[in-house]
Amino acid sequence: MTTQRTHRRIAIPVINVYCDDEIHADIPAQVVARFANYPGRGWAMLSDLYEDQFDDTNTTDHRRRFADEAVTIGGRTRYNVRCPKCDRRGKRRPVTVPIRGDTLQSVCDLLAGAGEFAPTLTAFAAIVRRSAGREH
Repeated sequence: MTTQRTHRRIAIPVINVYCDDEIHADIPAQVVARFANYPGRGWAMLSDLYEDQFDDTNTTDHRRRFADEAVTIGGRTRYNVRCPKCDRRGKRRPVTVPIRGDTLQSVCDLLAGAGEFAPTLTAFAAIVRRSAGREH
């Protein structure tokens, strides 16, 4: 299922990563991160500023969600993908996926090529580990 969003008059693919932890059984699927493929820039994380454009956003929750999960050091971007609701609910060891910007490009290209635009956080973590050459 391809998710297209219009931004500055162009349609761009968006990958939505969802938390699949059982702690969310009583609420709708929790969006953990959104990555958009911008022409000329490649895949990048969408900031919280775009959240009101999506149907799956809980409009009553105005806390920062994931805009602060992207860090640029020395010109290289690194993402720390995790579920903020798991953190707020005090989950002992929430799934956290650190990923470099260059690895993100190949992982998102792989997902988009397979037509998977809504992976779970666990599946996303497994793909990142395989892409980085780590099995566990």
